[in-house]
Amino acid sequence: MSDPYAPPGSQRGTGRVPGGPGGDGVPDPRERRRQLPPSVPHRPSERRPPDPEGQVRTARLGMRFSLSVLAGLVATVYLPLPWSAAGPVFVLAGVTFGVLALVSAARARLPWPSYVTLGAGMALAGVLLLVQAATLVFWQASSQWQECRDTAVTRAGQQECRAQYEQSVQSFLPGMPAPTQGG
Repeated sequence: MSDPYAPPGSQRGTGRVPGGPGGDGVPDPRERRRQLPPSVPHRPSERRPPDPEGQVRTARLGMRFSLSVLAGLVATVYLPLPWSAAGPVFVLAGVTFGVLALVSAARARLPWPSYVTLGAGMALAGVLLLVQAATLVFWQASSQWQECRDTAVTRAGQQECRAQYEQSVQSFLPGMPAPTQGG
């Protein structure tokens, strides 16, 4: 088939080069290249589009993951000590939702930013669990510090509470260096 945009009388697009022997032309080298098999065999892209139902399921699980980890953070930071022990429970529930969201994202064939976002959230949830575990390990010292801090009226009283807390943590961990004064 000839090129519809070529000037009249031209043989452009026919696969022939004008001026060849016998007025017929020689085969166009570009046309020959198109007919050659590729040097490296490759399959056509078999990437299927993401599953819309899977996207919705992953979004819901991701929302539950985020809300559970946020609830664990709020419980740890703002609630008094017997109640702040619920923080790790919320975070563990959030990690469960996060794992389910990662599996759902893989089944739905979502693009890579989804995995990066969920992975970063899982890493932050892991750090939060470590902080909460430290609070549980130092339960006695933390509860004494909280009681002292609640009764302290002045800034000097709060600094004294902090010094007592650091001293009790240091006595629990013998290899820990002594706290610096004047902080």
